[in-house]
Parts: sequence; structure tokens; C-alpha cells
Amino acid sequence: MEAFGPVFKIFGGSFLAGIVIAYLKSFIKKPSNWSIEILSNFLGALFIFSGFVKGIDPLGTSYKMKDYFDAFSQFTGFSFEWLANMSTFFAVSMIVLEIVLGIALIIGFKKKTTIGISAAMMIFFTVLTGFTYLTGFINPDYYDITTRHELQAAGEHIQVFVKYDKLQMKVTDCGCFGDFLKLEPRVTFLKDVFLMFVLLALFLGMRHIKPFLGNTFSWMKIGGSILFFLLFCFSNYIWGLPLVDFRPYKIGKNIVEQRVEVPDKLDYGFTFENMETGETKRVAMADYTAAKTDPMWDFTGDQDNIVLEKGIPAKIANFGAYNEDGFDMTDDILYNDSYSFWVLSKSLSKSNVEAWTDLNAVSAYAIENDFSMFAFMTTNFEDAEIFRHEQQCTYPFYQADETFIKTVIRSNPGLVLLKNGVVMGKWHHGDFPNKEEIDSYIQSLN
Repeated sequence: MEAFGPVFKIFGGSFLAGIVIAYLKSFIKKPSNWSIEILSNFLGALFIFSGFVKGIDPLGTSYKMKDYFDAFSQFTGFSFEWLANMSTFFAVSMIVLEIVLGIALIIGFKKKTTIGISAAMMIFFTVLTGFTYLTGFINPDYYDITTRHELQAAGEHIQVFVKYDKLQMKVTDCGCFGDFLKLEPRVTFLKDVFLMFVLLALFLGMRHIKPFLGNTFSWMKIGGSILFFLLFCFSNYIWGLPLVDFRPYKIGKNIVEQRVEVPDKLDYGFTFENMETGETKRVAMADYTAAKTDPMWDFTGDQDNIVLEKGIPAKIANFGAYNEDGFDMTDDILYNDSYSFWVLSKSLSKSNVEAWTDLNAVSAYAIENDFSMFAFMTTNFEDAEIFRHEQQCTYPFYQADETFIKTVIRSNPGLVLLKNGVVMGKWHHGDFPNKEEIDSYIQSLN
């Protein structure tokens, strides 16, 4: 149930918002059914919150949708590349639609259309999360044929298709609340199923949903909302960086510390068999040596480790930078007690070319002040060398994981300032600083 804790909190907050909204609306128009009124407001508030946290970082949602389309391609054998190429368009459209549907549910606008579109959207979400959840179940071919024959010979009944392993899932995070909250598809799938029942209740009680505002004003509100949230989404990736950074690379975060994994605290147990009676017993680590030297007991080779305390996985696990000779430059880059600039591009050919000219000023400032400057990219070194020559880049280029690059900054290219592995500043390619602005910014940090 621990995995559902965050969902319960969000649902609880949305339900409370639904009650408050229903109470405030009652001063103007009394609801004919309080339960339907609260459910409609609850779902509306949830849609608005879900859409808003995704709207803060539309590219993050776009990347997640691309993951889904790639997973469909692998699973079905059909190409969904054309959909993957339109993932940003789908992401922004879905975000705006979700928020507008939330507003429409609260004001009772076009209730049949709103509930119908909401149901279609929830079916779409449920199929996505259901697909990824079900791919976590291992099919009977999980064991190789030799192992299956051995198990069958021993009288074992093989039904491994009911075994669930989240590591088998094609997409491990649903993305329904962006980077604000990561939920595994199993949790989100059950959440979406629950919301389908909420929509069913609203459908059955539709006659109790009354328009709260006049028709003309409602159309103006819906139209204004569409325009506002479209501009809001664009401002968070086309014109600048996300309004709020929920990722482990936000300003103030220590990358070195977040690469450290805290392992599980285990109680190690070993199985020993009595040579005379055949009795078996579990021996703790502290008693292992004594049991091992006792001639009456023989270690069977079986080990039983009990997790006493769950560890904490590293928040950053895909950081790595390699030069053209294949050497890992990660430590040289991270353990730098002076300021260093990172330029990140998930694709040099698709990056904003004019922005690289602006980076020459940053490079000149770095040289004058004996600061380091590196570029991270996924492009092969042959093409990167041509690109460097064309853009007159004097700093070294390293290859890195695409997911890492996309996670660090939502800009192509993007600029990051670090010191001792701590993120000190970030800039979108449309707002790269000149030498004076950089100097002023660094002075403000000291």
C-alpha cells in the first residue's frame, strides 16, 4: 500500500478541493445532488492539477509519450515512428485538453460532450498504463526449455505467467503527473480504473450537473483557457525552461551525492543440514563461522537474505561522459572545484544553430577565467567534429546518454553552470548570457 500513498494524498487534496468548490458554488446556485456535484468538482480539480504539473514541463511528457510509442512498436512489431515524431504535439494537446476538461467539469459546461471526451481520454490513459503494467507479467517462455523440462520432471506445475516483475515493463513510469510525482504503471492503472467508475457515476447522474455560468461566458472561459494554457506550455519549452524544475539536476542539487546508492540492509541467512538427522536450520551471519566448523552440520549452499530496511536507489544512474577514445571522463568533469560550463545537445543536427554562436562568448569567458567547458551530445564523433569546425567550438565534445541529456535541461542546446558537482545555473538556448551577464551572475553567487 506504500506505493499508493502519494495517490491517496493527491486524491484527498482533489476531493477536499471538490467539497470547497461545491460549497462556494452553492451560494450562487444550490446543487440538486451534492454527491454528483462534489464528484464532478473532484474530477475537475484532479484534471487541472494533473494537466498543470505536466504543462510545467511539456517536453518531459513528450519524451514519455515517445517511450510509449516505442514500446508499442517493440511489442506489436508495427512502426509507430510517425506518432513518436509527433509526440510533442500530442503532449501539448493532451495537457491543454486535460486542463480544459477539468474547468468544464467544474462549471458544468456541455456536460454530455465533456463527460464523453473525459471518458475517451481516460480509456486512452487506462490502455497506456494497462499495457505497460501487463508487460510486467512474465510469460511461460521466461524459463528456457531445459529448465522447464527439469521442473516438469520434478513434478512442478509451471505457471510463471502470473509472476510480476516491474523490471520487465516496457515503460517504468506512467508520466501522468510529470516529474512532480513518478508512479509505476501498476499504481496508475488501478487509479485510472477507479476514475472510470467516477466517470460512470457522473454519466448516470448527469441530469444533476447544471451549468454554473451563462453560455456566452462559459464559451469565453473555455476559449480563454485554451489560449492561456497553450501559451503556458510554449513558455516552458519553446521560449524558456520549465517554470519549476522537478528533476534531480535543478539549481542547487548536488549531482555527485545523487549518484550514490544506499543498498538494502539485509539479514544474511545460511541453510545448514545436520549430517545425522537431516534436519535443516537457518544460521545468521554472526553464527556462520561456528556452524561452518561444526562437523555435524553441512552448508547446503542455500542462502536466505531477509531485507530489514529497503535501500535508496541512486537518483542519477545514467550519468557518464566518454571522449572519442572511449575513456570515461565522468570523474574529471564532476570533481571540479572550480566553475565549469556544460553545453548539452540531444542532437546536434536538430539543435538551434544560431545559439552555438552565442556560446562562443561563454567559451571566451571560460578561457579568460580558467574555467572548464564541455559539450555533451549523442552524435557520433565524426559528425561532431565537422559540427565543431563549422561552429568554431574550442571546447571538447563528449558522448553521453540521450536520456541523461534530455533530463538535465529541456533545451537543445542548453547551458548549465556547475561547481563541485553542484548545479549553479541553467539557461535555455533562447536566453544564453553574454560575458557581462555571466560575470554578474557568478559574482552574485559569491
